[in-house]
Order: sequence, then structure tokens, then C-alpha cells
Amino acid sequence: MGLSIRIRIRHRDIWVAKVFIHTLFRSPFFCTWVLYPGSPLKAGPLASSFSSSLLSFLPFSSLLRLFLCTPPSPSPSLPNPLRVNTPQLSQAAQAPPISGTEFYLLIRNTFRMAPPNTIDAGLAHRRVATAPASADKPIIERNYQLPEFTIKEIRECIPAHCFERSGLRGLTHVAIDLTYMSLLFLAATQIDKLPHPLLRYLAWPVYWVLQGIVGTGLWVLAHECGHQSFSTSKTLNNTVGWVLHSCMLVPYHSWRISHSKHHKATGHMTKDQVFVPKTRTQVGLPPKAVIEKEDDIETSHLEEEAPIVTLFWMLIQFLFGWPAYLFMNASGQNYGRWTSHFHTWSPIFEPRNFSDVIFSDVGVLLTLGGITYAALQTSFLTVAKYYIVPYLFVNFWLVLITFLQHTDPKMPHYREGTWNFQRGALCTVDRSFGKFLDVMFHGIVHTHVAHHLFSQMPFYHAEEATYHLKKLLGPHYIYDDTPIAVACWRSFRECRFVEDEGDVVFYKK
Repeated sequence: MGLSIRIRIRHRDIWVAKVFIHTLFRSPFFCTWVLYPGSPLKAGPLASSFSSSLLSFLPFSSLLRLFLCTPPSPSPSLPNPLRVNTPQLSQAAQAPPISGTEFYLLIRNTFRMAPPNTIDAGLAHRRVATAPASADKPIIERNYQLPEFTIKEIRECIPAHCFERSGLRGLTHVAIDLTYMSLLFLAATQIDKLPHPLLRYLAWPVYWVLQGIVGTGLWVLAHECGHQSFSTSKTLNNTVGWVLHSCMLVPYHSWRISHSKHHKATGHMTKDQVFVPKTRTQVGLPPKAVIEKEDDIETSHLEEEAPIVTLFWMLIQFLFGWPAYLFMNASGQNYGRWTSHFHTWSPIFEPRNFSDVIFSDVGVLLTLGGITYAALQTSFLTVAKYYIVPYLFVNFWLVLITFLQHTDPKMPHYREGTWNFQRGALCTVDRSFGKFLDVMFHGIVHTHVAHHLFSQMPFYHAEEATYHLKKLLGPHYIYDDTPIAVACWRSFRECRFVEDEGDVVFYKK
């Protein structure tokens, strides 16, 4: 007996049919049903017509892509489509049969595919899944226009040579920075020999500032190794990165793992790993609905801090924020328990990361051992002057740079359902620290948008890539030319929390 499918064309029935078709096509037995000569699918005229039409009109690659699509999110207001009662089936049986064209269009609309996009400079293709359309309109603050770029079109606006990596060029930059560091160290050995105390008091701060700048540049090169943009050799990248970061008390692999998660979820309220905004509830403010109902202006924002208090917290963050992040995940996600880059059971790691975390700890311990030995051979004051104070300046620059890159009143944050990779990658700010510092920091400050879009792009090509990105992204490319001190003060005073609700939220004070 022939099998025929009769469907009453209503919105609800079409949705049920979509879910049924999606379930059928995702089944591992579908290929067998369609291609096997004795398939029961070929028992009826509609099924036979459909299977032959599908195979003849669609390229085989398109047929395979049916198995890779993201299913539409079912509406919570509709019942389970698998629970269909008898009266519904009787009504469907009395409806006129759906035509082959309607059935084809139904399938095509159900399995809409995004093209494969290049996520990174490694040229590995993957599909970037944008959020499925919701029945409810997203809650977007400030009438912000969502970026609708695909990674593929962003990638294609950048010249191909910008993604070429050179280990020799990377090692040359390391050698240059190590030369600067060595010369500064040798010069510092002569400071205490200066005849006048005033000259000594002036010379040491100059050494600390300059050595901190050079150290930050070396830190950035190790950061390049963590992204595998230093060279085409993973072994060379991880060796250079481990040595440089260990010398600066950074657990290289542990940081590399968490930093990779940061890049994969930048701007995501619940998945980003650093500079995650606090919500209204977390800072102790009453819900927004209560404020609007009571019209209580005094509780609509946090109390204004005294400038001296703001300066104190800025000092604490800039000097100790980086070690606090490594030891206690300060400014990161709240996992409800102690989260650290130094222990293997931290929630930011997986079991397969065990050896990497241990190896990172060993590198830091070796450096601490060398510092202790130097202090015993000379004095703690000597080690402080040559190493500890420049180390604190490196911490200062790291926190200042990353804070201003990811904390700004005009930068959005996304929640699940609205976030996707390219939108998150654009949640960062480019700015200039002046030509000298931009060069010493290897472009990490004024080309950070390009870096977040393509983290395997080497830094020496990022400036050219940024030039092309500006033309494509338009207003979605964020550049801030505010003086650094003013921008830092503004972000500290105005970026204090975001709302508990909303799909796209901005900082408030």
C-alpha cells in the first residue's frame, strides 16, 4: 500500500513538520533509507519523488551539509511535537496532501546553512554559528546596531601575506629586547657608583621604568608564542614562551589555556575569562524594576567614590592585579570556589591539562629559586632594585593595557543568544600609547582588534591588517584617542556594573 503524507497547512503544523523532518535527517539511518534499493522510504509516490528529486536537484555536498546544520530552537510555548493525539492525526488525514514543491521548500528553509568561515590564521575552516532567531526581540541597550559581519568576509578583506609567520623574525625581536634588557642591567650596575646621592635617586627610577617597558615587550612576545603566532613551529613557540614567561613568574601553559578561552568568548557575560563586568545585583544595588517603580534616584547608581579612594584602588589593581588574577582569578568568572592558574583542579582546566599546569609551575618555581639564590648571594635590597621593582612595572603595564582594551563605556557585552565570535572579538578598544611605547609593546595596544579577530596573525603584520579592517568594520571598529590617564580615570569611575537583564549591555556607574 502506498504511503502518503497529508498535512493541514497551519503555522503550528508546519513547525511540527520541521521538527519531524529535522529529527529524520539527523538520524544516522537516513542515508540508508534514501540510498538503499529496498528502502521502505521508496514505498510511496511522495517519498520516492522526494528522494529522487533531492538527489538530482541538490549537489551531493549540499546533501552532506544537511547533517551538519544547527537545529532550530523549539518554542517553549508549543507542546512536544512527538506527542500527537489521535484527533490531530484524523484532522491531518482529511487535509489535502502537501505538494512536492512545498515539501522541498519546507526542507530547504528548515536546513539553512552558514558557509564555512575561517576562524583563525591557521586557515582551518569551521562554521561560526550565529544565535538562532528568537521569537522575542533581543533587549539591546542604547539602540546598539549589532555587527552582522561573518568571519569569512572579515578574513577576505586582509591581504594573505599578513597571516605568514616567521620564526626567524620572531627570534630577532626576542634578541633585540634581550639586548636592551642586558644593556639596561649593565648600566644599572654603575648607578650606585655615581658620586652624588641625588643622581642615584634619580637614576634608579629611570632604570625601573625603562626595564619595565622592555620586560613588557618580552612578555608580549611570549604572549605571541601562546597564540602560536610567533612561528610555524609549535615546539619553538612553546619553548620560547615557557622560558620568557617563567622568568617573569607567569605559568606559561596555564595562562595559555585560560587566555585561549578568553579569546574564544570575549565579551560573553558568562564565558569570558577576564575583566568580566559585575552585575547590578553583584554590586549590591536593588533591581532596576524596583528603582523604576519607586522612582528612587539615589539607589539607581553606586555612590560616588572620593577621588583619593579611586586612586588607591587604581594603585592596588595596577601593582597587584596581575598576580591576583593568576592566584585567585581576580576579575575572572566566579566559579564558586578557589580558582587559580597554579593548581591542577582549578575549574578553568580539564584533566588533559594536568601535565601542562605542572610544567608551568615548575618554571615559576625555578625562577623563584634563582631569585632566592641571588638574594642570599647579595642581598634582598639588591634583588629588589634589579628585579622586583621592574617586575612590578611590568605588572603595571600589563594591567593598564588589558584594562583599557576591555573596559570602556562605549563597549558592549553580550549574553547567550546574542553573542557570536565576531561580535565578541570586536569587544575591544584600540588606542595609542605614543609611538615609542607602541613599538616597544610590539603593537599589542593599537592593533588589538585585529589580534582578537585573528590571534594567529603575527604582530608585525597586525598594523597593516588594522588598516583594512577599519574600512570594512566602519563604526563597529572602536578606537579611542582619549589621553591614557583620562581614559583610565573615566573607565574606573564610569565602568562599575551592567544590568542583570538584557542581551546587549553596557557599563554604568
